[in-house]
Amino acid sequence: MSIGEYDDAIDTLSHALTQRPDHPSSYHLLAIAYIKDKQYKNAAGVILKGLNYQFDGRFGAVHEILYDDLDLAYSLVMKTDSKDKEYFTKIKSEYKIKQLTKEIRFVLVWETDANDVDFHIYDKDGNHAFYSAMELASGGALYADLTGGYGPECFRIINPLAFPYKLEAHYYSRGPMGYGMGAVQIIRYDGEKTLNVDTRDYVIMNDGAFLDLGVVKE
Repeated sequence: MSIGEYDDAIDTLSHALTQRPDHPSSYHLLAIAYIKDKQYKNAAGVILKGLNYQFDGRFGAVHEILYDDLDLAYSLVMKTDSKDKEYFTKIKSEYKIKQLTKEIRFVLVWETDANDVDFHIYDKDGNHAFYSAMELASGGALYADLTGGYGPECFRIINPLAFPYKLEAHYYSRGPMGYGMGAVQIIRYDGEKTLNVDTRDYVIMNDGAFLDLGVVKE
């Protein structure tokens, strides 16, 4: 996904989801790959499967993230000439799908179990959001703090104004595998027809380490 090879990502993530349907990040990542490939109905199918799955209680706010993904697919369908409009119109009321305005989401995932990778977000003024202060004064909030492995964790900002944002991962608690490996996605939607997804991979090895995930500019 980080190099834009969405066909390959779809193939790999489809296998991953079949093998481990209990891993919520696979639903989100596969849905985003389908959306970037303009396969909106397929994206919705994956998302609805996730919304109807009862995940382990350690995965907080996962359904909320998937609802955001569904809204994103719907918003793009309605703003374009996609052939999937009829399908989304049929399911809109049942799933309370809504049209999005300009927004940005930062979604952190990792591939290791029983460990805690914390997400830290800073705005242009140095305001800091993380697990014990989950909102920025300039706008945006962290959905949940997942402490038992895998993610996803999501920070969402509607109408972002406090660029540049700085993203950071903290290896708060190293698990039995001894490392944390994953990615952060910057999902930027302009409220019209344009979606940009920047996937940044990372590996974090040292317990207690902070890892710079880069800056997000306007």
